[in-house]
This record gives sequence, C-alpha cells and structure tokens, in this order.
Amino acid sequence: MFKNMGEYYILEEFKKYGIRAIYTNKNFGNVQNMDIRKKLLKDNKTFIFGKQTHSKNIVIIGENSENFYDNTDGFVSSRKDIMIFTQYADCLPIYFYDKEKKIIGLCHSGWSGTFKEIGRETLKIFLEKYGSKKEDILIGFGIGISWKNYEVGREFYENFKEKFSEKDLKEVFYFKGTKIFFDNQRLNKNLMISYGIEERNIIENDLCTFEGNFHSYRRDKQEAGRNGAYIYFD
Repeated sequence: MFKNMGEYYILEEFKKYGIRAIYTNKNFGNVQNMDIRKKLLKDNKTFIFGKQTHSKNIVIIGENSENFYDNTDGFVSSRKDIMIFTQYADCLPIYFYDKEKKIIGLCHSGWSGTFKEIGRETLKIFLEKYGSKKEDILIGFGIGISWKNYEVGREFYENFKEKFSEKDLKEVFYFKGTKIFFDNQRLNKNLMISYGIEERNIIENDLCTFEGNFHSYRRDKQEAGRNGAYIYFD
C-alpha cells in the first residue's frame, strides 16, 4: 500500500525490507526538470535513468554500467549504490524486489509496454540472470490512470483481443454504451499471476493520476508534467 509522504508516495511493503519504492506527485514538481528529478538523490548514490520509448527494453545495471541509457524502459540491479528512475504521466510503473537475492527492478508499462509484456521481460532477468525464485519476488504497481478514466478505441480493443485470453479481456475491458475502457493495472496483475508470481506478493493500489494530485497527460495534454518513480536500497 502507498503511504502519502506529502511530495511523494512510498510503498510500505517494500520499505520494511529496506527498499525505497517511491512515486512523486505534483507537490514534488515536474521531474522533466533535472534538478527536481534529482531532489531525492543522496551523495552515495549514482542516478540511473533512460530515454523511455514505450519499448520492452530492460537494462541490467552491473558494476561498470553507464548512468544513462537510450531506448530503455526498465532496469534491474543488485547494486546498493544506485537510484533507479523512470518518469510517467499516466502509464504504470512496476516495482520489483527479490527478498532473498536482494535484487531491485523498475519498468515503465503504459498500454504499449503492457501489450509487449515488459513485465515479463523484467521478470525473466530476475529468473534467468540472477536465479531468483518466483515465490521470493514482490511486485508493486505504482500509480497510473484508472480504468474509469482510460477510454480507448475499438481498434485498441481489437488488437488486445488478438493477443490476450478471453478471460483477460472480460476482466480488463469495460463497455459503457459505445465507450470502451481499459484497466492497465488489472491486466498487468493477471499477467504476473500467469507468469507464476503469487497473488499475495502483488501489491495493487486504487489511486489515479487523472483524478489525483498528479501530472496526467490525458487530463492536461501538452501542458502535462511528469511524475517520477524511484527504487533504491535505503
């Protein structure tokens, strides 16, 4: 569950393991500004970020890694001296933590990332590169736009219909008259369960960028700023 700290929210389930999983609001500022983006940065941390392109590209941050990556929408690392950052204006952040191997991860999953299953790409790194066990991995969904404010078109629905199961479609698309609405968080939850993550290890939230004190592209269009998601060892 997210706890409101004034300028940002923090995932309490991660905090008890010494992991800071943070999502900023408007009080924090617009993280497109680099000075604001680095407000939480401590002297003993290296800031890791990328140019997000709605890809499914995930980078492993090792000992001799760079601090900036082009065409990248997520990161995984065991390093305790870094702060991982991604930015949002309605899309969904997904936080990862392996309680046994001490591995952190963060990825940017808008509808495009969800369609490409960026969550699975991130999870694969935990399992294949670090030898994580699925039962040890915590998944936390950050704050994105809620389904009731996420109207989509018929073509959008048809594209998802071609790829995902009938069960998923029934649970993540809502029809109100001629309008169609999409639940991005719910589809990511269903996918995580299908990948073998235990439901008790998945943390959801009912906050919404469109309705709350957050930057929202769907609400503010070109005037929208960006919210920041961070994960790091405390």
